[in-house]
Amino acid sequence: MREEILLKLKEMLNRKKECLQKILYVVKEQEEITFAIESDFDLFEEYIEEKEDLILVLSKLNQEYEEFIKQMGEVGADNTYSDMKQQINLINQEVISLSKEIQILEEKSKDNFEAYVRQEREKIKNFRINNQMASNYYKSMNVGQLEDSYFMDKRK
Repeated sequence: MREEILLKLKEMLNRKKECLQKILYVVKEQEEITFAIESDFDLFEEYIEEKEDLILVLSKLNQEYEEFIKQMGEVGADNTYSDMKQQINLINQEVISLSKEIQILEEKSKDNFEAYVRQEREKIKNFRINNQMASNYYKSMNVGQLEDSYFMDKRK
């Protein structure tokens, strides 16, 4: 009975690990986006959608794992399955390290995207300022043309 519980637990952790590895792959691909061309945005959106699907799968796996743990309780402390427990602990550590790596890469990706957005906002702001200055210039040139031009000689 305990062996079956441990095998199921190990299998659940392996599925979580595989899902996290897929997320990590997508995050690494997403990190390489430079937003230099328009197609980068489409690719970025595709990666976000793919990650979203994988996160839903991971969430479901986490829920199944938690329910299984609640149903089964802690596995006894006897040493007959210590090798399997060590394997489970190792897989669990790998899952934790993958999660941490994903968090770090996601933070970098977020920072890169925010920097790009700030840069684009600054460009838009500068464009608006330049456009407004040009508009004001033309308005001032067209407003109230003097009958006697400043440059005209007053002699008749």
